[in-house]
Amino acid sequence: MAGCSTSEPCTHVSEDFEMLQKTMLSIQKVLENTEEKDMQSFSEKLHIKELSGAAHDAEDVLEEYEYEVLRAKVIARRQVGSGRKRKFEEVCETSTDDIPILVPVPNDLIIRMKEIKKRFDTITKEWDTLRLRESDGLRRRDDHVWTPKPTSSLLHEPNVHGREKDKEYIIQMLLEDHENSKNSVSVLPIVGMGGIDFDVLELTRKIFPPITKRSCYYTELNEIVDALREELMGKRFLLVLDDVWNDKPNLWTPLRDFLFALEPGKVIVTTWNESTAKIMQTVPPHRFFEDCWLIFLQQAFEGRDPTALPELVEIGKKIVVKCKGLPLAVKVLGGLLRFESDDWKWTDILDSELWELDEEEDQILPALRLRYDRMPPALKQCFMHFSLFPNDYDFYKNNIVRLLMSQGLFRSDGTEREEDIGRAFLDDLLQRSILEYDPNYESKELLKMHDLVHDLAQSVAGEEFIRVDYGELRNLPGEVRHLSLVWSNSISNLNLLPLKKLKSLRKFLIIIRDDIFMHPEVHVDVLNDLFRNLKRLRALYLRWTRIGLLPDSIGNLKLLRYLDVGDTDVKRLPESIFGLYNLQTLGITYDALEESHEAIKDLVNLRHFLLNEGTYPKYLLSGIRHLTKLQTLTPIHIGRESRHFKIQDLKNLSHLKGSLLILNLKNVTSVEDAEVANLKSKKDLKLLDLSWKCNDILHCNSSHGRNSGESSNVPSEATSSLLIADWFEEQVLASLEPHTNLEEFIVSYYSGIRFP
Repeated sequence: MAGCSTSEPCTHVSEDFEMLQKTMLSIQKVLENTEEKDMQSFSEKLHIKELSGAAHDAEDVLEEYEYEVLRAKVIARRQVGSGRKRKFEEVCETSTDDIPILVPVPNDLIIRMKEIKKRFDTITKEWDTLRLRESDGLRRRDDHVWTPKPTSSLLHEPNVHGREKDKEYIIQMLLEDHENSKNSVSVLPIVGMGGIDFDVLELTRKIFPPITKRSCYYTELNEIVDALREELMGKRFLLVLDDVWNDKPNLWTPLRDFLFALEPGKVIVTTWNESTAKIMQTVPPHRFFEDCWLIFLQQAFEGRDPTALPELVEIGKKIVVKCKGLPLAVKVLGGLLRFESDDWKWTDILDSELWELDEEEDQILPALRLRYDRMPPALKQCFMHFSLFPNDYDFYKNNIVRLLMSQGLFRSDGTEREEDIGRAFLDDLLQRSILEYDPNYESKELLKMHDLVHDLAQSVAGEEFIRVDYGELRNLPGEVRHLSLVWSNSISNLNLLPLKKLKSLRKFLIIIRDDIFMHPEVHVDVLNDLFRNLKRLRALYLRWTRIGLLPDSIGNLKLLRYLDVGDTDVKRLPESIFGLYNLQTLGITYDALEESHEAIKDLVNLRHFLLNEGTYPKYLLSGIRHLTKLQTLTPIHIGRESRHFKIQDLKNLSHLKGSLLILNLKNVTSVEDAEVANLKSKKDLKLLDLSWKCNDILHCNSSHGRNSGESSNVPSEATSSLLIADWFEEQVLASLEPHTNLEEFIVSYYSGIRFP
């Protein structure tokens, strides 16, 4: 790194920042090591917290310095491009890394850097056990020190164990009349599911409508019980209480007494809690021990012959017994041991003290905690971010990877994309049964997290990760760095002003569920206040909110990497947004694109341009051709004027990935331009959709201009303009030949007679 200020020699400033970076890397390594140890001492935990805060502050300072370096390079590149008459290819291929510059560094940034160095020195001197070795700092900040486990076919998990046998047993129990029982109502607990606690009054109110076929307006439990007794008296019934955590007899007694007063009926209770089963049962509970062993075999011995590993089989059966018939616990621990062949690692799980946790104090399953404790530090960091989302939330792989990438979790050494590293992280979480595919969708891009695993994420995340469910943003801890607000129809007013006190905030999300019909309104003056104060933000997710305008103060968010204001009312982007040189992901509607936004070419780190169709279509800007790191850019409207994006502007966008939709190909004016697009080189495209359709508002060309040299190639029999147009489209399509890696190819509104 190189830099200078108005008050100090350039070399000294550069060396100071390099030394801070080295120290920060050492601190981060120490913090990672402490995560793998059992830190019981209060003073140790206090020092760890203090050291972690200093490391975060150091990271902020270093990234601000890197921003100043990048800004100077962008300005220098702009001057190179405008100061000489150069071809587009020459300017576009001039990387910001190729330009030698001197960087003006603000004095306040230098002062903060020196203060942080002093903080590090003070903390490490006070705690001898954290003294750093010089070799600790040799690891580059972009080192990818975690290696994902091999991908397993078990991610799809097609086998379901014991379902038919369990179903037959339950049906038999339901059909039997237990004459010897002193109770007229049989309660069958099924131990092995996840669960939630219940309030008897609320539960009884929920039972009321399906039984009586009318709404429940009663407010007292006795009133509801009397009405239900009148409705059910003399009738046989089946009541299913799914996912129960109640282990307090006094909570179950009122409902039990009511049910036992009725004629014979059946109640099924599913629970993971053995105490719940004992309290609520009238017949012995049904467990899944045999089925759990089959699940464990499938998970832990995938690709291996259990008969060849008798020692591991013996230990594994003991582990299954400790799981008490809980399929989720068995699945999680089986996944943990899948690639482990050492006896001592299996024994370590079996003998862990976490099995002795008191469920009264810690309702997180010991198996899940064991799973978390044995994650590598990088994967733990990734896991904690899931606590920001509500229960039963659907995660799209690409979306969550981009959000996590904005927090610097997927550092690459240059040999692979950060996005690919991120997907490998998610695949590892899938193999560990921390994430699972949503069974309601065929797509393997949609993920879910079990509610108990989600509870674990909240438990381990601490005060740095806060999710506000259906409430107000008040009394938030000052050290919160990642914050989400789950929007509800019941919230009458959205007050974001308390956020401006959270100076350390790095990520803020407003999450709107699909069933919400009242979207929150965010006023521009409130945003202006926030953008002036939250200068450490890396990610801002405001999709589906009612925002009419983004203030110029958004330019203060120098460290911002992720901004999504798609599906909002934003009709224009302030010029200051194009000074956010760190931006990796930008989500907007086409309505927000202005033809004057040539400065868009300065977003040199933009990788994902997420465009939603607005109220009317617009052309992309030609300046986008300079964004050579783009991976996502769709749909593309091909224009015909000089300021519009042309087909040949795709030439240097060689990293495009996934799907690409190109519209208005009638605006292509020469076969040579289509050849320049060089789609054949874009090996990461999986779906290509080419459309010659022309929207009337866009006024596409009615004729195709061609170079004079082309006329000799026109077939002599093509005597009409229609035939010429058809022949021309055939030539264009042939020139847009994709890479052989393409999996799906769509061509629409094509007038050609032949396909190449």
